[in-house]
Amino acid sequence: MTERSARLSARLHGACVGLLPQPLRSLYGPAIRAEFEELIGERCASGGWRAVTRDTVGCCLDVLVVGIKERLRRGPVGSIRRRLDSTREGTMNWMREMLLAGRSLLRRPGFTAIAVVTLALGIGANVAIFTVVNAIMLRPLPYPESDRLVEVMHHAPGIGIDELNNSPGTVSFYRQFADHFSGFAAYDRPMFNLTGGEEPARVPVVRATPNLFDVLRAPPVLGRQFNEDDALAGAAPVAILAYDTWASRFGSDPGIVGQTIYLNGDATEVVGVMPRGFAFPSAETVLFTPLEIPEDPAFGEFGMNGIARLGPGITLDAATQRTRDLQSRVSEYDAEITDDVLAGFQWDVSVVPLRERVVGDLRATLWIVLGTVGFLLLIACLNVANLFLVRAEGRQREMAVRAAMGAGRSRVARAFLSESLLIGLGGGLLGVVLAEVGVRGLVAATADRLPRVDEIAVDATSLSLAFGLSLAVGAILGLLPMIRVLGRNTAQTLRDGGRSATSGRGRHRVRNLLVAAQLSLAVVLLVGSGLMLRSFGNLRTVDPGFEADGVLTMGLSLGRVEGVEAQTAAVQFYTDLLTQTRALPGVETAAVGNFLPLESGNMNGSNFDIESQPEEEGALPKVSMFVGISPDYFETLGVEILDGTAPTWTDVGSEAPRVWVSEEFVRQFLDGPALGERIRFGSEEQWAEIAGVVEDVRVTGLTDDLLPLTFIPLQVGRWAIPDMTHGFLALRTGGGQAELAPTLRDLIRTLNPSVPITSVRTMEQIQSESMAETSFTLLILGIASGMALLLGAIGLYGVVSYAVSQRTQEIGVRIALGADRQAVQGLVLRQSVGTTVLGVLGGLLGAFVLTRLMEAVLFQVSSTDLVTFLSVPLVLAGISALATWLPARRAARVDPMQALRAD
Repeated sequence: MTERSARLSARLHGACVGLLPQPLRSLYGPAIRAEFEELIGERCASGGWRAVTRDTVGCCLDVLVVGIKERLRRGPVGSIRRRLDSTREGTMNWMREMLLAGRSLLRRPGFTAIAVVTLALGIGANVAIFTVVNAIMLRPLPYPESDRLVEVMHHAPGIGIDELNNSPGTVSFYRQFADHFSGFAAYDRPMFNLTGGEEPARVPVVRATPNLFDVLRAPPVLGRQFNEDDALAGAAPVAILAYDTWASRFGSDPGIVGQTIYLNGDATEVVGVMPRGFAFPSAETVLFTPLEIPEDPAFGEFGMNGIARLGPGITLDAATQRTRDLQSRVSEYDAEITDDVLAGFQWDVSVVPLRERVVGDLRATLWIVLGTVGFLLLIACLNVANLFLVRAEGRQREMAVRAAMGAGRSRVARAFLSESLLIGLGGGLLGVVLAEVGVRGLVAATADRLPRVDEIAVDATSLSLAFGLSLAVGAILGLLPMIRVLGRNTAQTLRDGGRSATSGRGRHRVRNLLVAAQLSLAVVLLVGSGLMLRSFGNLRTVDPGFEADGVLTMGLSLGRVEGVEAQTAAVQFYTDLLTQTRALPGVETAAVGNFLPLESGNMNGSNFDIESQPEEEGALPKVSMFVGISPDYFETLGVEILDGTAPTWTDVGSEAPRVWVSEEFVRQFLDGPALGERIRFGSEEQWAEIAGVVEDVRVTGLTDDLLPLTFIPLQVGRWAIPDMTHGFLALRTGGGQAELAPTLRDLIRTLNPSVPITSVRTMEQIQSESMAETSFTLLILGIASGMALLLGAIGLYGVVSYAVSQRTQEIGVRIALGADRQAVQGLVLRQSVGTTVLGVLGGLLGAFVLTRLMEAVLFQVSSTDLVTFLSVPLVLAGISALATWLPARRAARVDPMQALRAD
């Protein structure tokens, strides 16, 4: 460009830019200016200055378009577009890799099916158990700010009572003085007869102080909640229905408020309906009624649950300490409860989160089960990882060819990750199906023993866990073989046809370590399963105090039994029932009582006096549980009478009452012979003579401490101490119990059609249910350890079998040179010894540490039980020997000629 042209183009450029508005002027930079000058020069050379002048505007527009395009390409819009293009290209690459991976997996259906099913078992078990744990222990209770809800418990180890709830006195005391609670309510859980409109039923009821719904912050969805007048003595009976009760029994009738139902024979007005999903304290609750707290409540009769909401800014520790501090003021409330009495009781109080109380003793069991299935998932992953390693070693030449043809390491890595992710996602999808089936099975099998069972379901949290596990497992499974293959020399692999990559002992080291890890985890599970099996065996040897074989039981409810007239009618009903029951074919003997072993029923306790042991001032009261029985009670249940005579029908309603006591009663309270001693309960004035001593009977569970028991024949008036409102019919038969149940139902309806039958079970079922928690843990551990042992054996078999296949030529040479078959078998068997020993030692060390966490669920067995720790290695050694012997036997049968001819 000439000097003149340059000056002219500079003037034109300045003029054009000056004519542009400021936003467009900023588009012109040095690069655009250079392009503009070049364009002016070209036009000047071809058409002269006149052409340039005429087309100045056109030139400016051309340059402007160029500048805008360049700025857009280099600016934010272009950056976004480039990112979108890059993302789209990356997505398409992954989709292509996933499609190729899917085709590759479909060409090997055996490998794919084994890997997917193995992972599905591990993921499904974890999702199922996590679903249960999450619903019971992790998820907040379904009340506003549920983490602020607590329960107040008392402890009196000085008189052998580790845990006490609340009494009317403690409830009134805390409501008056515990200002660190924003509200304190109490409730109990009796069983009421619900009649009217349908067949009579014995239903679980919550009797609560009127402020319970305020503490929970859960008002009724229909009608009103209780007020203080509803809980006064003599107030008209009212009730609030649970939502499910309103829907199922009353057809969701919107006019239910104001209608009348009958509870224990009393006309009761329905004043409200609770909202859907409100299940306090469990889904079993049918309705709520007001709980009366007397004006002058006593500190005895600890049968109420105390629930409170922490005040603003009050922590759990602070609430516990302030509640303990309050105990020094108890004497201000009740002068009989002195500091010396509290010291003798070793009185203490605890404030625990309501969620922990709902879970109860199940917490340790659930954590153990969750850890167990976690181990199972690890074992499944290790097993599948070994499969991936074997497959990766078989694909070394394929990957080397792909690399030689220009495929980068990232593309080769994507190939491995795509396959492993597909396997992981497939295992997760199938695992969710298995988890759904497993959760339904667990809920059906343990519905009566799991809290919050209505909340247990595979939900979004469970699905998120399944998806996360699937991705994590898939990524990890693809990582190990990817590292192994990408670390190899491509040229060497192609030159040796893949053989060099698999030669030498080093190629098996990783796989042997994976198998050893599998065996270690299997040992931990086997030790845990063995400890639970020992506990279960110990439970089976515990003497429950009765003979369960051939005993059928049936729960009965007579409604309110108060006053001489009602007591007389109750005794007459039971007498007629027993007379007609004994006449039934196959019935050997029958009895009634308000208590069955391992089923506390309506059994209560009270303080009592012994005539020969005058009560000393300041002495701790003697407390015994008392049981109402009919004659033949001991014979029917198979309870042995150790001393004295059996009850007879003359003892029913006798003016000279007689009682029978348990061995534990004698051990705790009597220094000499029991027969002839006289006792009296509470405010009773008449003494009762001890007429016999019976063997100890377990009250609530086989693992619980023995309690002192007093058995009292059915009485009317004085000494009618046991509450016979809810009783049990028990009969011993020679067989055919299932056929007897309908006949008994018809018989009871004939005698009194308003008496509901609450349950029909054999004593064997009751005894089995008392061991349900141990059985559940043993079942899960047994299944997990069995699967772990199987997967470990399969892994060991796979490693040895693969090693044999790689050493076929070597074995052929050895045989051709004269090695006998026993020597070849020994050579192969020795390969598994190191792996097995390493796995056993690692597993025993892990078990020694981890089984200490099981102490809470073990019964009469140490967490380091020597028998279990010695037995498990023997079992594992036997299984490992079998898994190794099969490929060793195949190796010993190798034909030398075929082995030497093989490539």
